[in-house]
Parts: sequence; structure tokens; C-alpha cells
Amino acid sequence: MLQRTPIPTYHVERVASVARFLELEPEWNRLAANFSTPLLHHEWFAASVDAFLGCSELAIFVARDALGSVHAIAPFVLEREGVFQRLRLLGYRTLEPAGLLCEDRAALKPVIDAIAALGIPLELRRLGAASCEISALCDAPMRRTVRMIQPGHASSTWARLESSAEALEAKLSPGRRSELRRKRKQAEQGGAVTFEAVVPTEATVAANLDRLFEVEASGWKGRAKTAILADAPLRQFYTRYAAAAAGLGELRFFFLGIGGETAAAIMAVEHAERLWELKIGFQERWSKCSPGLILAHETLRHASDQGLAAYEFLGGSDGWQERWPHAKHAYSSFRSFPLSPSGGYFLAKDIGSALWRRATRPVKT
Repeated sequence: MLQRTPIPTYHVERVASVARFLELEPEWNRLAANFSTPLLHHEWFAASVDAFLGCSELAIFVARDALGSVHAIAPFVLEREGVFQRLRLLGYRTLEPAGLLCEDRAALKPVIDAIAALGIPLELRRLGAASCEISALCDAPMRRTVRMIQPGHASSTWARLESSAEALEAKLSPGRRSELRRKRKQAEQGGAVTFEAVVPTEATVAANLDRLFEVEASGWKGRAKTAILADAPLRQFYTRYAAAAAGLGELRFFFLGIGGETAAAIMAVEHAERLWELKIGFQERWSKCSPGLILAHETLRHASDQGLAAYEFLGGSDGWQERWPHAKHAYSSFRSFPLSPSGGYFLAKDIGSALWRRATRPVKT
């Protein structure tokens, strides 16, 4: 007679203290190893806790089996606005792809059910469009709740790399190759053009970060106060994460020089045979020769020679990233609003914000 495999049972722990969160690192990274992204590793979230926690409260839901082993983690923060509160993903301020960690959907279900049972508004942005989180959230028992799902509302681009820089060049259209040669000749009119690929040590991270931050703040981002140097928490986040990534040997910096001046800079991490671009900036005074484009191309060439499989641009998809052979990741968002004062407050706030963005969107002519 065939015996049925017993269905595992899980206990869900809610972690609210930073000390307890830090203790989770080994088990967290064991789960994160099942995914091909560095953005789910403990180091990424530790930097978020360090930089963004502020007056929010950690609300990390951990599913353990009877022996205490971790099988799923949902990293949230509980944010309050007056008497109202909402759960949002830890690190949402980075605007990068996000997700929950689990071994399988069976382990994720009790975590989602525990969150749903709280009956408070919930927001998850930039989840993989085909991820199990979306379907698990849709199936969760949320009574008297308005659920809003935006499938494929955002995307990021990734470039396919080749076995060498020359092989990557051969994949470009003649028009793209001509454009890149023309831009480089324009840059050379300002002096010698140089490319640096830096693998920093923990001792040299700060100097390379300062170089990147100064370049990024040199143009419109500096004037608009959207550069990292104008955002203290964001600067703290990248400083903390860069130090951790350097300690793991994954941090990379790339610089383009024109006439002895740093004209463009990229910070990235090398993980799972991919290069993940975290920040890119360029000196505005060199904009006519597109230094950011030249640097991106040289970086992709370098990554190809290093035997990497792909380059992840992260952020939001942009047309200039499509010059190389590429594909896109689609992301969905999920929000839920229980029929309660908190649910009504955040539903009205989100609708109002969406209408304002639409009303102030530039009109194309």
C-alpha cells in the first residue's frame, strides 16, 4: 500500500527587532541562494534597515518547520501615518525589483495567510510578473478587502552577453556600431578616452563611491535634488550595501575618463554570472558625446570578456538600453485595502496620487 507523504506544517514567526533580523542572516542567505538575484540577499535588506527604517517597524514573517528550519521569509516594514498603518516591502525606496523568499508555494502560503489575517493595508511593488507571490496573494483569504493588481506595470531591461567583446560587437547592427564609433570620436576631441574596471577592497570602497556620487550629482540630478548626495538615507543605503558587497568580492566600479576627467561612472555587483547595474551617472558637460552610453558599451564588452552571461540594467526600462541584444523582465504590483479606516485612507491616498501623476504628466507634442 502506498503511503502518502505528510504535508509539512509551519509556524510563522513575526520578527520586529533589528537584533533578531540580523540573527537570520545565515538562514536568509541559504534561502536567497535559490534565486539568481543579489537583491534578495540579507546584505541588501540589512542596508535597507540601516538607511530607511526610521520610525517604521520591522515586520518580517518567517515560516519554520517543526525542527525550526526556515522555509519562507516575507520582509516587510509597518509604516504609520497618524493612526493609520500599512505593510510595505522592506527596501521599497530603492525602486528595484523585489520579492519574497520561499522554497516553494506550500511554504509561502502560511506566511501570506498570516499577513492577510492582520487585516491591514498591504503594498508590494515590482514583483516578478510570473512569480508565485502574485498568485498566492490572490488566493489568500482576505475578507472584505479591495485588491488591486497591476500586471506588467513596470519592466527592466537586460542585455545578452557573448563569449567575447568582439562577439558582442558582431551582434550589434551596423548603425549601432557606427553610432558608438562616432560618439567615441567626439569624446576623443576632449582628450584621451580611458576605461577603468575596478574591483574595490573594503579599504577603497569609500573613495570609489565618492567618485561615483560626485559624477551623478554634476548635472540635472544635482539641480533637481534627486542625486544620491541630496538624499541622506539613499546615500547611507548605497554606502552600507557597497561595503557589504565589497566584503563578498562582488562589488564593481567602472569609470570613463575624458582628458583626465571622470566623465561617467557605474556601480554594479557581479552575481550569478551577471553584472547588476545599481547606479550610473555622467558629467553633463560631456553630454554631446554621450559618455554614459560609451561607458555602458565598454562595460558590456568587459563583462563579455569576463565570461558573464548577462547585464542587468535594473531600474526602469529605457530606450537607450535596447542598443544591445536584449530582453525585458516584467513586474507586477499588488495592493490590498481592507474595508476599514486604514484601508479607506490609503486607498484614497493612492488614487489621489495616481490622478495627480496623470494630471502633471508632460503632454507629448
